[in-house]
Order: sequence, then C-alpha cells, then structure tokens
Amino acid sequence: MGDYSAYGEIEIGDKRSSKRVERTLEKLSSDPGASIFAACGDRNQAKAVYRLLANDKFTAKIVLEVSLREAIAKIRESGVKVVLVAQDSTAIDYSGLKNTSGLGNIGQNENSRGLMMHSAIAVGEDGRVFGLLSEKIWSRPPEERGKNKNRKSLPIEGKESYKWLEAMDDVKKVAEDLEGIHVIHLCDREGDMYELFAKAANEGLSYLCRRVQNRKIQDDVGELEFLDEFIAKIPTSGYLDVVVPRDSHTKVSS
Repeated sequence: MGDYSAYGEIEIGDKRSSKRVERTLEKLSSDPGASIFAACGDRNQAKAVYRLLANDKFTAKIVLEVSLREAIAKIRESGVKVVLVAQDSTAIDYSGLKNTSGLGNIGQNENSRGLMMHSAIAVGEDGRVFGLLSEKIWSRPPEERGKNKNRKSLPIEGKESYKWLEAMDDVKKVAEDLEGIHVIHLCDREGDMYELFAKAANEGLSYLCRRVQNRKIQDDVGELEFLDEFIAKIPTSGYLDVVVPRDSHTKVSS
C-alpha cells in the first residue's frame, strides 16, 4: 500500500470529502481485484465511497493532476537517467450494469459493455513504478460497431489508435520538467503503425515497439529492405533464458 496523502489535498468541496479521497485509495489499493464493498469491509465505508464517486467535483482529471505531480517528484528524487513509459489499453467491463447509460461495446460480443482506457505509466529500469503520466477514458459509440472495415479511409485523428500519439504528446509535456532524463516509450503490437514511427522521428522521441508488420526500412547505405531480412543479418548480441507460464491458472511453466 502506498502513500496517498497528496490526494487528500484535492479540493472537491470540503476537507472531509478531500480526506475521503485519501482513505478511499488506501482501501481500494489494499485489494485491487475486490469490489468496493469487499475492499471496504464495512457497509458504511462502502456508502461513503459511493458518495465520493457521485460527487461531480471528483473527476479523473483532478486525480491525474495529482498523479502527474507525484510521479514527476518521484522521478526527480530517484536520480534515474532513463524512464520507461509503458503505454497500453484495457477494457473496463460493466456488462452487468444493464440500466447504466453511456457505456459502449468493449469486445467481439455485442453484449459486452463498458469503457475503454489507455494509460501511460512511468517505470524505472529496475521496475520501480513512478506513476501515471497520461490517461484517456472513452466510450465507443454503439453506432460505430462493425465499421472497422472503413477505418483505413479515416485520418489518424479519427481513429481510436490516435490514443498512442495523444499519450506521446501528454508525456512530452511532462518531459519538459524532467531535463536530463531519457524517456523511452514502450508499445505493444497495437502501436505498430506508421504515424507513431513518423511522429517519433519528427520529434526526436525514443520508443520500443513490438512489431506486427514486416515493414520496409532503409539500411545504413540508403537501400530499402524488409525488416525480417535486416534483422536476420544482425549478429546475435547474447542469450537470455526466460521462464514463461504455460497456464496462468495452473502455474505450470515451460
């Protein structure tokens, strides 16, 4: 469990409500996978959390502002010279809330409903987590379901994948307060797109992306070749044995 005292200073009406933010984070972080009631362990405590969530002044934006401030402070205090910014998306499943409005489709099943969230988290080379640098939450419009075949004709700004570039912009603003620290974006295979590479090249951003496409690249003498061919010619730098779980339920490894 971390120190959430900074969140107790959030102004959402009165000091009592602000301290509720701190206590809520302490409760929920004690068991992240539990329901609000289970994490609180008390009906009255759970009701207090629900009242907080119903407070119009308590928004994701003000929580992110505190997270940014705390993350920057932790990075500075750590003395690190390299910060890895891991980007990824997740679906928040609210399929069981049949009467809740504002939810969108989150999967192949048309009955799967919820919200989408794309986050960028700063971590150190040693695995230390510094905090959240960017976050976007949205709902997919129901009328857009099944229209993926038309996405190639859209500009990048009109695609959901624009989230990767938006997160880069958010982190770039934060990086201005981290002079002398090398920021490297980490992207999974969803980030393998020309627009991300072009943005990184044009703005001098560093990134590591798991690839999907066998793209053409320019070698040292300016000749074009496919990425697979280029990689095949690179001498092996070394070997690293990694234990990969074969089944996350049985913990059997290979």
